[in-house]
Amino acid sequence: MEMTMSNAFLVICQCILLTWSIKVTHSKLNDQILQDLEIFAPSGQKFSDNLFQNLKCLKIEILSVYAVSSLAPDTFISFPTLKTLRITISPRAAAYDAISSIFNSFKVFKGKNMTEISITKNPHRNGFVLGHNHFAVLQDICLQKLNLVDDSILAIHFKPFEVYGFKENCLQELDLSNNLMFDSKSNYLYAFCMFKHLKIARIPLMVVRKTRFKRSTENDVYESFCLPKTLEELDFHSNVKERTRKGIAHKTIINGSNLKDLNLANITFGDCNGTIFGIENLEYFDMSGFICKVLSEHLLSQFPKLITLIAQDASFGVGLNTLTDASEFLKMNLDLQHIDLMKNNIKSLPDGLFHHPFRQKLSIILDRNNLQSLPNFPSKPNTIKRISLKYNRLSCLSENDMAMLNIIKPSSVFPGGNPIECSCNTLSFLKWVNHSGFISDVNDIECVSQNGTLATLSHFLQNLKTYEISCQMKLWITVASCITSFTIIATDLLLSISF
Repeated sequence: MEMTMSNAFLVICQCILLTWSIKVTHSKLNDQILQDLEIFAPSGQKFSDNLFQNLKCLKIEILSVYAVSSLAPDTFISFPTLKTLRITISPRAAAYDAISSIFNSFKVFKGKNMTEISITKNPHRNGFVLGHNHFAVLQDICLQKLNLVDDSILAIHFKPFEVYGFKENCLQELDLSNNLMFDSKSNYLYAFCMFKHLKIARIPLMVVRKTRFKRSTENDVYESFCLPKTLEELDFHSNVKERTRKGIAHKTIINGSNLKDLNLANITFGDCNGTIFGIENLEYFDMSGFICKVLSEHLLSQFPKLITLIAQDASFGVGLNTLTDASEFLKMNLDLQHIDLMKNNIKSLPDGLFHHPFRQKLSIILDRNNLQSLPNFPSKPNTIKRISLKYNRLSCLSENDMAMLNIIKPSSVFPGGNPIECSCNTLSFLKWVNHSGFISDVNDIECVSQNGTLATLSHFLQNLKTYEISCQMKLWITVASCITSFTIIATDLLLSISF
């Protein structure tokens, strides 16, 4: 008999406790397949196969289970067609062995092909080391995507990870984000080369426990690092700064020709005086948190296809101005479209930094720096699309700055958060803002008026003509006063001479 939607819900109601909350989304019952089932369990409920036996006939492919405290080894026996399993642990009710019980329940998938297994929200009190017991279960499953996000993973054991990678596996995506791992070494990084199909890897670099660091040595000058040939995205970023003092020097990435996205945010290399080789197809690079007070002109020279450069809080305010020839820094990155230099204490940019024939218009973010005037951009039209100058020290733009923007003609400029002055002294700037159309966040900008009060810039501009007349009147009154004073003085002088 063909399974109908009403029969499906009857089966669900018969086999699930009435105290549970059941949510079915994107249901599809063609060929008796229920594609997506979500189960929200009451706090402290332990799952086992007894709760799901009547679901076999539904041939569920995607199962999401929420508020898990523990799982019995036979929990998923009644899901022979399962392809995707997502488990969210209850942080409050989780048993001390929640992770162990979950991995033991995966043994029923031995020899099967699965699209995804995800585990999230393991509480801090249950922090664990990802090791042999976990990889031994996973290596028996042809699993394409493994997500262990926000699970309080403390470390990864190198040898089991290497064995898992070396043995034939189907893993294409590995996500271990939001796990603050502690270890004195990051040896597991060198096991990546073993994986044959891995395309995406998101793993926070282990945080070193030591508080003292050695400065870079000659051994830092040349270093190689191996990746899976198939890898396209690599995310090592840490949520806190991993305070290594090792310099970038000259690093060669082996098998990196397919890598397009590289995130090394908060991996605080002690200097940026080197070149990275072997990832010539890189399109996205996040080097936020680097200590680039020493910066090489050739740091990015081997990334000819780079589109996005993120370098927040990377000491570029010092590093860029120590370059012997700043025009060499982005010379090979002509595909660049987006550059983020937020929080670098930049007071000015060196000449020639952006003077290149970029193939696309640039978007440049210079928020939260120390700029008091517009940086030295190339005075050419159609070179810059967007300029963000939020939270600097700009009170207005000078005549030269405004002339430069009139030539560049950017689509938008964002000066919000600056101490913009709305007074007769900045009248020419305010008139330019009103008619140029370049300032995009005019409704969000507050400016300081002549009497010291704050006013919304957009409201101020609505009354600009009236304000301009009052400024002119003040000017004429001042001039008239000066003339009157001069006349009185001259008259007194002539009278004194006459008598």
